[in-house]
Amino acid sequence: MTDWTCAFSADGAIRWYYAACCGVFNAVLEHDGSFSVLPAASSAERAVKRSALDVITHQGLDFWQPRLPPAFLDCSFALAINQQRVLTLATKFSRQDHLMTLAEALQRFNRKERHWLVRDALGETSRRLDCNFLKRVEAAVRCRDSTFSADPAAWWAIDFHIDWLVAALHAHCSPDAATARQSNGDRRVTGSQQDIDLVVVSGTTLILIEAKGVGSWRGAGLDQKIGRLAALTPSVFGADGLLGDVRTHFLLCSPGPAPSLDVTPWPSWTLVDGRPLHIPMKVSAEGGPLLRVERCNDKNRSDAGGEFWHAVEDRPGNKLVRNVDLRPILKPVS
Repeated sequence: MTDWTCAFSADGAIRWYYAACCGVFNAVLEHDGSFSVLPAASSAERAVKRSALDVITHQGLDFWQPRLPPAFLDCSFALAINQQRVLTLATKFSRQDHLMTLAEALQRFNRKERHWLVRDALGETSRRLDCNFLKRVEAAVRCRDSTFSADPAAWWAIDFHIDWLVAALHAHCSPDAATARQSNGDRRVTGSQQDIDLVVVSGTTLILIEAKGVGSWRGAGLDQKIGRLAALTPSVFGADGLLGDVRTHFLLCSPGPAPSLDVTPWPSWTLVDGRPLHIPMKVSAEGGPLLRVERCNDKNRSDAGGEFWHAVEDRPGNKLVRNVDLRPILKPVS
């Protein structure tokens, strides 16, 4: 490219590139670990003069050093390291490289406060999903796609609105028209708060996960979401969950065995051999057996119209969870 530059994304998405500006050459480090070296034409020099941006300040040299090809550490490349031991990278935006990855497209619409509260509360470690959980997801997805391998750095979000999914997939497939007005004659955007419990993105694989704890799967909530996904097939998700380069999968997640459900209205891409994919949820009751609240009468019998309430053991729920008594662990030292 004559006016080559690099687009930048802090989460290291595949289609965006990192660049280290050096005296004579520009070395481009791609997310997959490969790199290329190009002459530092005036565009690179202008990028440095415009402003040498200290980027990825949340990741230190210890993160980047094992990812850098040996040539980056050679004296031929004078990488600047600031006082925070962070690589100083000069970057300039290029429309030619502005291809929005699937994760980036979804991230642009992720405005759920609960997601950001969890991320803030758990800190930087919450950027990645647990590897054991990812292995369960990978095993389930491979029932539909035997070649699937979950990225350890897979992007995720909770309570992601289905309207946002529609818009994000449009932005990914048509980045030049990401904010352009679109026809809503088919009512694919409803303005509702209907959401997916957990969305996971690994490359161009989109995984939608619906979860249930100790309650029942049989209810209007799941039926309504399945109806919405069916209405968006094939326009948004494709006839078989494949549209463009995005392949979508749908999983259920709950303690215990997979539920037995009437899947007659379910889109074909949400099923394998006529059954929904399911991954076990690991739940620990850390304060002892679970309790539930119910209304009752003066005889302590369950009564929705009763004038009293009480707490009772959730026997069905306790059959599904692992009870862990933390009291000996939390006992104060005398």
